[in-house]
Amino acid sequence: GLEGFLKAQTMRSEASGPAAGLVNVSTRGLSGTGERVLIAGFVLSDGASQGMLVRSAGPALAAFGLAAERCAPDPRLEVFRSGGGFLAGNDDWGLNPAAAQVRAAAAARGAFALPESGRDAATLVNVTEGAFTVNAASGSTRPEDLPIQLVEVYGERLRDGSTRGFVRPGEGALIAGFSLATVEPAVVLVRGLGPALGAFGVREPLARPVIRVHRLGAGGAAERVAENDGWDRDAKASLAAVAA
Repeated sequence: GLEGFLKAQTMRSEASGPAAGLVNVSTRGLSGTGERVLIAGFVLSDGASQGMLVRSAGPALAAFGLAAERCAPDPRLEVFRSGGGFLAGNDDWGLNPAAAQVRAAAAARGAFALPESGRDAATLVNVTEGAFTVNAASGSTRPEDLPIQLVEVYGERLRDGSTRGFVRPGEGALIAGFSLATVEPAVVLVRGLGPALGAFGVREPLARPVIRVHRLGAGGAAERVAENDGWDRDAKASLAAVAA
């Protein structure tokens, strides 16, 4: 549930190294095949090439309180540079020739360990500045009962993170997470888009998105810190428009 997701996110935050700014973005959501895969995006600021850790977890989520039958059975991922260039992919991270490097990168970044013989996906990809997407398929062939999957990106100089996914009530909500490595307060713009996606060719976009921002409070309970269901009615609408 939400508390389990926040606990995993806190593990990442506490283990973050000396880098400043956004160092991890992740999303838990329903995933299938075709139009119902999770599509995550991230943008890197200018700088030297770096190794990004990209993961797509399914069976591993059972360790965080999710029923095994609701976990994506065989996650797969593909990483693309904006414009369509394929960069990397993986299906079953333990069979990755670079599995040792993937394991070490996960430990260094505070990511929870994936089962050694599991069917979760993970890879390392060297990139410079630019925009990138991650297609994360679940391996499920049951469109009427989509399982839950997690997609994660770890690195430095992350400037933006986003996910397009299929949304349903209850456990079908998209749950996004991010980790900041900074001691100074930071202003973060959080958006949940639905109708605006129609302009980009998305069929049947969500009619009335609602976003709620939580942090892990005392005792391990989720603590709500912000909420919105209509950005233009928010008292901070003008600030959101400028930030976007």
